Amino acid sequence: MLAWDLELETNRWHTTADIPDFYGLPDGPDYTDARNALAAVHPDDVPAVLAGRARALETGEPMGYEFRGSVPAADGGPRWYRTRGRVVRGADGAPVRIVAVTTEITDQRRAADERAVLDRQLQDARRWESLGVLAGGIAHDFNNILTVVMGSAALARRGVPPGPVEGYLDQIERAGQRAAEVCRQMLAYAGRAQSTGDRADLAACAREACVALSRTAGGAIRVEPTGHPFAIKADPAQVRQVVQNLVTNALEAGAPEVTVRFERDEVAGGESDAGFHLAPPPGRYAVLVVGDTGPGMTPDVRDRMFDPFFSTKFTGRGLGLAAVLGIVRAHKGGIRVATAPGRGTTVAVYWPVLAAAPKAVPAAPPAVAALVIEDDPFAREVIAAALEDAGFAPLLAADAPAGLDAFRAHPARVGLGVVTPGALPALRALAPDLPVVLVCGPADRPPVPADARTAHLQKPFHPDALLALVRKLT
Repeated sequence: MLAWDLELETNRWHTTADIPDFYGLPDGPDYTDARNALAAVHPDDVPAVLAGRARALETGEPMGYEFRGSVPAADGGPRWYRTRGRVVRGADGAPVRIVAVTTEITDQRRAADERAVLDRQLQDARRWESLGVLAGGIAHDFNNILTVVMGSAALARRGVPPGPVEGYLDQIERAGQRAAEVCRQMLAYAGRAQSTGDRADLAACAREACVALSRTAGGAIRVEPTGHPFAIKADPAQVRQVVQNLVTNALEAGAPEVTVRFERDEVAGGESDAGFHLAPPPGRYAVLVVGDTGPGMTPDVRDRMFDPFFSTKFTGRGLGLAAVLGIVRAHKGGIRVATAPGRGTTVAVYWPVLAAAPKAVPAAPPAVAALVIEDDPFAREVIAAALEDAGFAPLLAADAPAGLDAFRAHPARVGLGVVTPGALPALRALAPDLPVVLVCGPADRPPVPADARTAHLQKPFHPDALLALVRKLT
């Protein structure tokens, strides 16, 4: 704590406006006190200090302001000070001196900054949770509707002769596919995107995504070479989506060049989460770094860049980076963003590393007839029609009890199941080796992972996708 007393008249500065600029302060004893007082202030904060004194001199109010010191702390960070004081006036009301106390408040400022970071992370987590529930619910309903729309269009095509009707069916299917992509992005943000694998080579996935983008990209994309694979615990399709979304966002923001590189990092327990937009749990990570030479972002834009439908470009965009956040959060990873106006942007995505490869599994036996358990009547009809076209004899049921009764009545005939996740445990108890396709909604959590006798089919789906899984299983 430092108490100081400046005699205004002695030093010939009756108002702060009379004090010359700090850098042009002339030599001489008349300005010694003023020079010493300002020398302790960081040059960038000198105007704020002078303004605080000016307010006190002109209004008679108590003087109070905070500033950084000219000498940094031991760790290189700023030292912060708070000054409180008053102006002493003479009998004629003119200011005679300033009496003040300056106290170092570095620890308090750092504690306040840390609390602000934690508060922001808590608010972000609550917002992500509420928006994720909303996005997942909307996507669930739309997936059921799109399953019927896309499936019915595909089945109608088979019975329609060549003519103008085929063009309309094409438009229906293309619109359904675009709507399904929006649903997938919403599910990705909600952390409920369907996973097609649990092992990926981060570098290989990034190269594949950038090769596909380079054909249509308006800027240069450079992927730095790696001497070894980066095995991570992630879905390869979702890793490619993250890379594509980050690179596309950088190019659309006006970056002439985007660089993709790979690093390794370890996050220790108790490490500060400051600097992370999404903080990862402690552990070892492979890091995907996407950097660009674009215009960069202001702090306000950076804080909102992963919000759904937030965009600085034009209305209707803004799900790409929201999907990135959901995918990384679902994989228990992290995101760090470094950006500033005019200095480009660097996004580092942390992926958990994978220690061992998955085990190989044997092939499933061929199917003869199919048990279909689906509570939605329209989706059930689409599934049955697709299986009939492929030569199967569907046994239809609206719920698990009815489906299990149908299976018990024809155990030798059933060689395939197309069922909801809730029916799988009881069906497995009756037929442990039966090939099964689980038709899952976004809120469904399959009781077992995909393997050689179990495949997951996410709504909405095309009948051809169902038949492809059936051929794989049988």
